[in-house]
Amino acid sequence: MYEDFFIVLSNKQIKMLNATELAAKHKCSQSYVSRILKSSVKPSSIKAQAILKDAYTLIKIYQDDIDKT
Repeated sequence: MYEDFFIVLSNKQIKMLNATELAAKHKCSQSYVSRILKSSVKPSSIKAQAILKDAYTLIKIYQDDIDKT
């Protein structure tokens, strides 16, 4: 499920994401999602890995949209 790589998100990338929506999807708190997104350490829990996977996917979609314009 989780690919064996970890990329620290920049502040600009974190601002692209909606932590509230990610929290609702993964049934956790917004503060937990924010801590995961701001972390500089590869997550060990499955939930944290899933949150980051979704975050990477969303950022890729947003950046592809920006590149098209």
